[in-house]
Amino acid sequence: MVRYFALIYTLLAAAFVSAVVMLPPVPTEPVSACNAVADYPVQRLADRGDINAMAFLGERMVTEDCNGQTHARGMQYLEDAAAAGHPDAATVLIARQADAERVFAPVSVCAALMGMMLPGVEDPHLTAGACH
Repeated sequence: MVRYFALIYTLLAAAFVSAVVMLPPVPTEPVSACNAVADYPVQRLADRGDINAMAFLGERMVTEDCNGQTHARGMQYLEDAAAAGHPDAATVLIARQADAERVFAPVSVCAALMGMMLPGVEDPHLTAGACH
């Protein structure tokens, strides 16, 4: 009887250990590139006037992950680098300004309310008679 319980205990312990070892990895959220600690030396270079550092940081700070303050700071870095003659910074700046104009275009109150009430409708102005 003791051998039977010892065998059962050993099998259960082996099953438990194998289950713990074979657990799938826990998914982690990607680290935001906005406020990375590793960018501190590059930020110091950008604050000192290095146009390559300004262009690099500006491009990283104007992503969708960043908050408004970081986004504005990134745009300032891009503007300074473009004014100093960095060609990639000028290209990214033009693209981001075009995106900002497209995203922050003025929306009528009616269109905003229709967008909230009918989330499936992509453009409330295309719905016949929606805002008349």
